[in-house]
Amino acid sequence: MHLSYIKVFCALAKVPIWPNFEASNFAIMSDKSGILKFLKLDSVIDNLQGLVDTKLELLKLELKDEASNAFSKLATTLVIVFLALNVLLFLSITVALYLGILFGSYFYGFGIVTAFYAILLIIVWLLKAKFGLEDKLRITVLRSLNQKKNDE
Repeated sequence: MHLSYIKVFCALAKVPIWPNFEASNFAIMSDKSGILKFLKLDSVIDNLQGLVDTKLELLKLELKDEASNAFSKLATTLVIVFLALNVLLFLSITVALYLGILFGSYFYGFGIVTAFYAILLIIVWLLKAKFGLEDKLRITVLRSLNQKKNDE
């Protein structure tokens, strides 16, 4: 603010003007950084801002680390599941062919293997509701995640 505006305001408000009042003093007090310098808080604010910036950078790095760990774990698990399913598939085909040779018809061999998997599916479906397999699986996954955090 200009000194003339302050003089006009003081004249209208009938407030006396201080003889040693300077516009630069008012400008320092109206400026945020000037107030901080006046109260000697500018270094504290700078330190706090540096701390917040450092914490945010650390959080970003931790999130990147968690994401990379989760992705690598997921990729490894998918490869293992894919290989296990291939083993199961070829083992099933082998058993079906063997049973087909025993019974004299490949139709019977593949039918018996299919019936085995159908019965297994029905048993798992029924036990899922009775024993709460989904909840037990969820608890197991949460325990493994919490154990990983505790190990770090």
